Amino acid sequence: LVLLCAAGFGATEEGRPRGHLVLNGGGSKPDVVMEKFIELAGGVDARIVVFPTASGEPDTGEYYQELFAGYGCENVVAADVASRADAMVPKLAETVRGAGGIWFSGGDQRRITEALLDTAVGRAVEAAFVSGAVVGGASAGTACQGGLMITGDGDFSGLGSHGPET
Repeated sequence: LVLLCAAGFGATEEGRPRGHLVLNGGGSKPDVVMEKFIELAGGVDARIVVFPTASGEPDTGEYYQELFAGYGCENVVAADVASRADAMVPKLAETVRGAGGIWFSGGDQRRITEALLDTAVGRAVEAAFVSGAVVGGASAGTACQGGLMITGDGDFSGLGSHGPET
């Protein structure tokens, strides 16, 4: 979530975060990235919670369950959070809080922040990170991890060619 990398969030007394971030730019998910995420989550037996929230595709959760299964992970839960109401379910928050790894899919990062910020599940992600969980993601799942989030919205009319006239 946006709060994970905010100044001082989740820091130990020494000022270092307790969890880890494994962020993949998008597109392919190289083995080295996925293997490091699984290692930091606690290995193939760790609980991994996948948020397909950013994706508009209904089978994204299943895709990630199969992807992680290909690395030997069998304790993978798809957290189907499409709205703030979904993100207020206490049982889901408890599942997230106990995860060793939390992965956010690609898609539209605004879907993630609109659904999770200031909710029980969003706070559970933060608590898991502070407790040492690894948080990862691809594309939108990466973009939502900083204090500032770049989206495709905005007024781009001020951007133009400032190069030499041709």
